[in-house]
Amino acid sequence: MTDVGTYARPAVSDSFANDENFLKGMWCGRLSDFKAPAILLKALAASELTRKKIKFTIIGTGALEQSMVDLAKQLGLENIVWIKEVEHSMVFELMAKADFFVHTSIQEATSSVITEALTMGLPVICHDAFGMSIAINDTCGIKIPFVSPEVSVSGFHDAMQRLISDSSLLKELKRGAYKRSTEISWDAMAETIANDYMTIVNKKDHAGELSAIRSL
Repeated sequence: MTDVGTYARPAVSDSFANDENFLKGMWCGRLSDFKAPAILLKALAASELTRKKIKFTIIGTGALEQSMVDLAKQLGLENIVWIKEVEHSMVFELMAKADFFVHTSIQEATSSVITEALTMGLPVICHDAFGMSIAINDTCGIKIPFVSPEVSVSGFHDAMQRLISDSSLLKELKRGAYKRSTEISWDAMAETIANDYMTIVNKKDHAGELSAIRSL
């Protein structure tokens, strides 16, 4: 079970965010070491395909803000829009305009931004570690082995390249993302917990009845 859940929202479209010849990616979070945004930048710069066929929105501020902007320039990336602080409601509006979500974090639980992305029908590319490995499965995203920085950069690049090259995969994952959001909603988890408690109580009552019978 995840440590954060999703909220019910109207069904979202599985169509792409635009009709032009590129995809829109999104990254959102604090620009800090444990979020590892450099992995995304290096993955984007790894081939002409990801440089030219993806337009990326990065939302966030933090200690690495200037160094990440500088790194993007060093890598020659011209396909990034940088957005600092925005209202929480605006994040959902921006997600509605994206095709997929990237979460490069290397040290945290599930992160509410992942459940928000799923709620908006965005497939998630993330590490196969921590809470992310529970929230994301093969139906709603692509998980990258958590081995080394080099493996991460290569894995995130390959995952984005797959989405560019296979529109049917992207559409399938978009449908899966929304479905997954219903499976890990707060309501669904509350129902699971309630059912678990009832199971425990019923077992305890049954054990008590057996004990009483044996004592006769």
